[in-house]
Amino acid sequence: MAGEEPVDDLDLFLEGETVESADDLFLFPEEVVDKPSEQTKQPAEAVPAQGKQIQTGEKRSFIVSIGAVSPTLVSVDLMTWNSSVDFRMSARLPILLFKKVHAGVDISTFRFENSLPQGGLYSGVAAFLSFERPFHPGMFGVGAGIIRDAPGFYLEQSYGLTKGKRFPIQAGARVIFTSDILGNGWGNWLELGLRMGFRVF
Repeated sequence: MAGEEPVDDLDLFLEGETVESADDLFLFPEEVVDKPSEQTKQPAEAVPAQGKQIQTGEKRSFIVSIGAVSPTLVSVDLMTWNSSVDFRMSARLPILLFKKVHAGVDISTFRFENSLPQGGLYSGVAAFLSFERPFHPGMFGVGAGIIRDAPGFYLEQSYGLTKGKRFPIQAGARVIFTSDILGNGWGNWLELGLRMGFRVF
């Protein structure tokens, strides 16, 4: 009949509610959850991850070192030659190759005096362009240059530490190869050495 309220036989409507307000009972939970807070968390979590960068490369530095070296093992051509303590000076330049290899220069002296079967002297200066790859606390180095008046190269392995962030100390072994020893062709010797340096920057 006209003007009568709808009959709620199943008691679906609460007292004082209309049909429009009762529709809220059938909303699914995911339709009423407020998600903006979750969306705002995502950028906050991504920022720290982007800010973390692992530094795998070396830093450019300028280090000047001086030290002493002494040959211990020699090739056949120098077997009867006596050696002495020699002087070595090197400089690591602020040149970085492949983000890990340091370039520099290396100058050292050498002196061998023959005792048998006759006297003789083989001495001079060796100058190299050097390349060093740190493997803390060790370091591997190679160099190419001139030994007296003949081309040559060297291989080196050293270990060390740094005092006060400014004074590196290294001890190691180096094998020097020369293409000519007094006209006798290729020769080499192994020398042990100690270096102390100063880090300019």
